[in-house]
Amino acid sequence: MTGTESNSKEAAGALAGSVPSSPTEAAGLPREGFLAAYRTALISGIFCAAVATVLLVHFAMRPQIDPLDHPEFAALQKQAAAEPRNEALKDRVRELDLQLRQEYFRDRRFRQWGAWLLIGGGLTFLVSAKIASSLRRPLPHPTGEDILDDWHERNAALARYGVGGLAALLIVSGIVLSWQGRGLQRRLADALAATEGPGSAVAASETAPASARTVPEGAPVGGAPASQEIAAALPGAARPAGGAEAAEDCASPDEYARYWPRFRGPNGSGISAYDDIPTQWNAETGENIAWKSAVPLPGNNSPVVWADKVFVSGADNDHRTLFCFDVATGERLWECEIPGTPESTSQPPKVLADTGLAAPTVATDGRRVYAMFANGDVGAVDFQGKLVWHTSLGIPENIYGHAASLCTYHDRLIVQFDQGTADDELSKLYAFDGKTGQVLWEVSRATANSWTTPLIFHDGSREQLVTVADPFVISYNPANGQEWWRFEGTTGDCGPSPIFTGGLVVAGGEYSYYMYGIRTDGEGDVTKTHLAWELEDGLPDTCSPLAVGKHLILLSASAMMTCYNWETGGKLWEHEFPEDTFASSPGLAGGKIYLFSNEGKGYVGTISNDGFAIEHENPLGEECVTSPAFQDGYILIRGKENLIRIGK
Repeated sequence: MTGTESNSKEAAGALAGSVPSSPTEAAGLPREGFLAAYRTALISGIFCAAVATVLLVHFAMRPQIDPLDHPEFAALQKQAAAEPRNEALKDRVRELDLQLRQEYFRDRRFRQWGAWLLIGGGLTFLVSAKIASSLRRPLPHPTGEDILDDWHERNAALARYGVGGLAALLIVSGIVLSWQGRGLQRRLADALAATEGPGSAVAASETAPASARTVPEGAPVGGAPASQEIAAALPGAARPAGGAEAAEDCASPDEYARYWPRFRGPNGSGISAYDDIPTQWNAETGENIAWKSAVPLPGNNSPVVWADKVFVSGADNDHRTLFCFDVATGERLWECEIPGTPESTSQPPKVLADTGLAAPTVATDGRRVYAMFANGDVGAVDFQGKLVWHTSLGIPENIYGHAASLCTYHDRLIVQFDQGTADDELSKLYAFDGKTGQVLWEVSRATANSWTTPLIFHDGSREQLVTVADPFVISYNPANGQEWWRFEGTTGDCGPSPIFTGGLVVAGGEYSYYMYGIRTDGEGDVTKTHLAWELEDGLPDTCSPLAVGKHLILLSASAMMTCYNWETGGKLWEHEFPEDTFASSPGLAGGKIYLFSNEGKGYVGTISNDGFAIEHENPLGEECVTSPAFQDGYILIRGKENLIRIGK
């Protein structure tokens, strides 16, 4: 073969290898898949334009349909300010208040969905346009020169303009919607604050500036037991710092100590300041029973007493209600339903029957009563049964259902809202203004879901607010949420609430594997420096501990009462209840121990270094998982069906 023939064959081979494999490529037309990508980009672009148009039209129309601009609402605002005692007018204001919040959340959901649809459509447009642009380019011809397609260049330029325009549209829409949301929140807060009606904290807490989330220094101390005549019998009684008087809009310290304003009494110890407490009764026959009143809705919360009123809460899938009964007669004086939000009421939270939807015990500061439910709804009600404010913290991630009870500090409501796992950092501790529902301070907590109730006490040098959860026992300054100290060691399901006795916080339980005695004078991490002792036997699952003199009483789920010396941590004795189980925390009144079993038995007895001596076994007539409230001459206890006053 000659050189000329060889070169000719190589050129022919090269030419043959560059021949397009399809007529489409030969014609310089788009490759396979271009039309699909092009149509996807076209449809997603039209979709984004439609969504943006709907959102902008919604924004343009919003001022015309905004309930805040309704003439009736504006007139009611003025009328309510002029007629503060017109109850019918207040009811109408409350109805509009609920309507405004529903409108607010519907609008917020609309904007959120619109934003997500815009983002999704925009991303789809960008990706598909890029793919179409790549597939549209023609393959090189056998000559080796790129053929520029004028039609392709024009469409590429249009695509660039389209992408830029869509990005600008997304940015403008986001700015407009964000401005609209802030304006709606601000207007809602201003409008509700202008009336003497409910004043929801939904808008107030979200629009409050950062400076409103802290408490001014030197704020007066009140609403906690003082070292007065009645409170002297109560361990860890908090007293006004620097001799300051109690806040005007809450009870004085000695008044607070006189009643039973929270779970396990004024300082959470389960100890009564009164000695004249009945020791014998029979609810089945009516012996020494003043009255029994049915509670319309179920709830595993304990009674709270203030003067001539007793409060409990109840809930089912449709209602969350606070009930008030007359202490003397048992008559149901009023009931107030706590409104929810569309989010909190759209689907009932999953809870165990042992917890229920109304497990947290209510609390009062002597001026208002506060209730919380498993779906995160919180509300404040005055003593006449009128809703003061309400808000929702969101449905918590809690495997059994939320059960931490409430407590107050002066005119503030303290809420321990633990959820999820410690790594989620979803848990928070809140202090709400009792009058308005505004969040005064909040603290994020690296703790898991828990069921313990916060404890507030004065240890002789400072006030402390102690919480227990997995994995920390943490002490805070109740005035501003500043952390004093923390102890690491609790784990698992934390159910028993802490107590304070003899300079020690007693905290822990069955699933923490220990009950700890922690000295309270530390700073920072006190895990290795302030542990006084740790107990292993007879640990409670649900029941909170009780300190009686130098004795520490623990009551386990397996119905074993175990007594320790809390000074040394030494075990003294055990007492078994073979026919009973317990969820109710033990109480102390008149030197006697009071126990209520799940099966409905009430035990009264005394303890010594040698054991527990049962003096009386009293039938309650129904199941009971709640803890007793002690007042002068009587006991209030909630059974499965009824609220019962023991003692005539």
